[in-house]
Amino acid sequence: MRSILLVALCALCFACGNMRTFQIETYEPADVTYPAEVKKLLMVNNAVPQPDSVGYHYTLRGELQDTCRAEADSALVAFCRSLGMAIVDASYFEDVLLYHDAVRTDKNYLTDKKLTPEQVRMLCDENGTEAVLSLDRLTFSMERSVESIPSMGAEYGVVKVRASGLLRTYVPTKAQPLGTILLADSVIWEEMAANIFQLNELLPQPDDALTIAAAYIGAKMSPHFVPHWSEASRWFYTSPGARWKEASAFAAAGKWKEAEERWQAIAQNTTRKSDLAEVYTNLALACEMQNRFPEAYDWARKAQALFDEEDAEGKDALLLRAYVQVLGDRINADKKLNIQIGE
Repeated sequence: MRSILLVALCALCFACGNMRTFQIETYEPADVTYPAEVKKLLMVNNAVPQPDSVGYHYTLRGELQDTCRAEADSALVAFCRSLGMAIVDASYFEDVLLYHDAVRTDKNYLTDKKLTPEQVRMLCDENGTEAVLSLDRLTFSMERSVESIPSMGAEYGVVKVRASGLLRTYVPTKAQPLGTILLADSVIWEEMAANIFQLNELLPQPDDALTIAAAYIGAKMSPHFVPHWSEASRWFYTSPGARWKEASAFAAAGKWKEAEERWQAIAQNTTRKSDLAEVYTNLALACEMQNRFPEAYDWARKAQALFDEEDAEGKDALLLRAYVQVLGDRINADKKLNIQIGE
């Protein structure tokens, strides 16, 4: 079984009562699982750029400007290039290629069109890949506003770009897309300057704003298609007792087997339900940190039951309820990850 988990021990930074929290990084599966034979991926722009007169509003000191234009052609290319580079950086595929020609020739930018099986086969054959990742729609709305602040003798400007779109990924052996991902995201710039000329130097120009936003959002989409690292918070309970302190010291040093042994010994000599619930929570964590997710899930369920008996709506009960869900998700994610990385 392959499941990777790193502990940021330097983040064992604070205690909340008898609880110590820290950050971990987990290796999560992609949303899309490609067949094992897929080694090379082709990134394709199958979207139609919106007209330059659509989606851009510029308000200057309360007055809407009616001569606004923003070209989206470069933004679509930037999105595809940035997403492709982010997938390359994940080192999951042997290679990721960027198809430089636009696939569609119509002007209907609001609709998305699936690639046909014939197109997928042709693209894969021509470029030596086993799968295609296609940007099938990407539209933008952009708002730029500038206001004077007399009390400060300054000009304040905001540019906000919202993007929405759709990605599909295909393999030649399937008639339907392997996966479909919807996207919706935004990027904001805020600047202040002594005058409008300096402000215009600080804020991106319309075409540049679309391109920068598209590149940023494109890179953020890569976790849908490749396994990736994700941050999360964890905690364990502490107590003044000698064995508790010893177990906490091992946990803080990342020695989870030794910490587990101490918490097991404490559990065998504990009868108070609230104390047992805390020890069971710690044992769940120790098992999780050693990639024994089913055992971690069982311990967490036991801890949750005891906390619920004490106060089903209390902080600890609510935390354990969430932790049980997280561990259940990790069990499923681990199975999916094993398929994706071939173990």
